[in-house]
Amino acid sequence: MPVFRGVSVLFTILYFFSLFFKTGTFIGANANEAVYGVSQADFISKLQISLKETAETEYWLRLLLLSGYIDEKLSQSLIDDCLEIKRILIASLKTAKNNK
Repeated sequence: MPVFRGVSVLFTILYFFSLFFKTGTFIGANANEAVYGVSQADFISKLQISLKETAETEYWLRLLLLSGYIDEKLSQSLIDDCLEIKRILIASLKTAKNNK
């Protein structure tokens, strides 16, 4: 059974990291897609999706930290980056909504 547990833990770690990378890359993908939105509403929608992905990325980072898969220093640095991106997206959304 120890081998099975080891494989199970490895798959859990890989799964957590894959979700982190997925949501982390979707932030930029949706922000980039917003630039080519077909309307102001489409632009805003894509930025809102990026904002949601930022929150989810932050969640996965906290889970990876609490699970012991990344250390606190790395986690805090990446969470700080998420918070900065979140502030930029919120400011961009406010501007876009005011320019409707």
